[in-house]
Amino acid sequence: SKKFVQALQFLRERFDRIVIDSAPVQAVSDALILASNADSVIYVVKADATSATQAQKGIAGIVASNEPFTGVVLNMFDPKKAHGYFGYKYYNYHNYYEPTETL
Repeated sequence: SKKFVQALQFLRERFDRIVIDSAPVQAVSDALILASNADSVIYVVKADATSATQAQKGIAGIVASNEPFTGVVLNMFDPKKAHGYFGYKYYNYHNYYEPTETL
């Protein structure tokens, strides 16, 4: 709506980042309407709740809309429940990437 666009412009003048959360892309068309007023779209996928097929369809819908698409966030992921990749489990790999002190 016109008021939403005006409110968004007001907020853009005052804040560096504005995050707009919406209903899932597959549920209603709100997400794609909001995307047309956004500078970028980030698709959030809930682990163990969203199937790969659903995620692919949602992403395809965003890409087809030609709105600026930044990427995907996997939310609520528990690496201990992961099945691994090619039979390996990676949930302990985060321990190997710690910052080193610079002299």
